Amino acid sequence: MKRFVLKFLLLIVPVTAAFLIMNALYEKTNYWKSKDFATKYTDAPYELEFGNFGSSIPCYALKYDAVPDLKAWNFANVTEVYSWTIRVLKNYINHFAKGAVIVLELPYAELEHRPSSFRERYYRFLPKEDMDKWSFTEWLAYSKFPFVTAGKDKMRIFKDITKEEMSPYYDRDDSMEAQRLNEFADNAYEGLKDDPKSGYDENFAELCQLIDMCYAYGAVPVVVSFPQTDFVTEGYASDPNFFTLFSRFTGALKKRYPDLLYLDYSRDSEYETHYECFYDAIHMNNFGAEKFTKRLVGDLRARGVLK
Repeated sequence: MKRFVLKFLLLIVPVTAAFLIMNALYEKTNYWKSKDFATKYTDAPYELEFGNFGSSIPCYALKYDAVPDLKAWNFANVTEVYSWTIRVLKNYINHFAKGAVIVLELPYAELEHRPSSFRERYYRFLPKEDMDKWSFTEWLAYSKFPFVTAGKDKMRIFKDITKEEMSPYYDRDDSMEAQRLNEFADNAYEGLKDDPKSGYDENFAELCQLIDMCYAYGAVPVVVSFPQTDFVTEGYASDPNFFTLFSRFTGALKKRYPDLLYLDYSRDSEYETHYECFYDAIHMNNFGAEKFTKRLVGDLRARGVLK
């Protein structure tokens, strides 16, 4: 028996040690540090004057390097729905100064649809109590020992990304020709058809919850529908009820919050046919992001919302 135990230890100890070493090396890579845009949360400063939360649309549309005089931060992440934004806002609103302006998005996709989200990423930057169906094994696999779930990305230990590649804006200078933008918009709209279209009430309630959280903290919420190409607008317009429903949604917001500022750039002529501003039909490229960030900040300053 003792010999069996000894053999077992001689086998398991080196394997465990090797795994822990590889896990530690993986966690030190630039790839892992920036995966799921985790540095948005680990590097976020305090006493912010301005910032935003939301999905990939504001993630790429707001580039605060364009307004260096403003202490701002972009907390948006890809494929994020309101239910997760509520939890992110709850945990990171304390990075804002009282009276700060916080931008919340109202995208077309979150009017009726309930798109899926990559919940496993939130183990990295949300506490246990803010994870639905929190799992100890998932927490270990996605947060503490990510080498387990790294798949082919394990090779990043040997071929890491550069510090420049850690940025969400890395390699986003390109734009598409009109035909490709049209195809992208068609595919995106078709993909949404598979999502449940019964989420109007939930989405409205959750956006209201985000607005209430901002007011309760002492921040100033601003709701924004971000620029997109006319190809996206045409896709939604194929549903004869969509824009009636959109008007109903925004009208209900204004009725509930008479002092709330809502800015709709979704059909703004400065952007919708200026395809050089877009990386794809929905998301802006770096040129567009810098241009729009200056526009949004300028509009808010002109209205006296932002100093």
